Amino acid sequence: MKLTYFCPDCWHETDGQVDVCPNCGYDLSAYEQLPYEQKLLCAVRHPVQDIRLLAIQLLGQLRSAAAVPVFQAVLGSEENIFVLREIAWALAQIGDPSSQKLLEQLASHRLPMVQRLARDLLALPMGGDKHRHQRGNST
Repeated sequence: MKLTYFCPDCWHETDGQVDVCPNCGYDLSAYEQLPYEQKLLCAVRHPVQDIRLLAIQLLGQLRSAAAVPVFQAVLGSEENIFVLREIAWALAQIGDPSSQKLLEQLASHRLPMVQRLARDLLALPMGGDKHRHQRGNST
């Protein structure tokens, strides 16, 4: 089975044998030196949905305040309901004022499922372990 490699900066597919992205010039060897949280922040824009969802979930579990502006940027163009809902869960877990503000914006999202989840999460104590236990129960 052939592995697919992507540049973590522009997400152009590469052959995995290059040190510099042929599309954008990103130093791929520098990526290996990035801290784990920074790699997750890059993966929020990964072209494979499952990778994106996992990165968002892990950033929430880490309560990464650095993820909030990345999530905000993604929300400007994101249409995928699964990604939107995962971001809402992550924002609730992060639990700082900027994540709460963004969650409040999601409570007015054009998609009713996103609105409902955001409102349900806002009703819970922010950043608490309660989010992990109630995750399967929310609509």
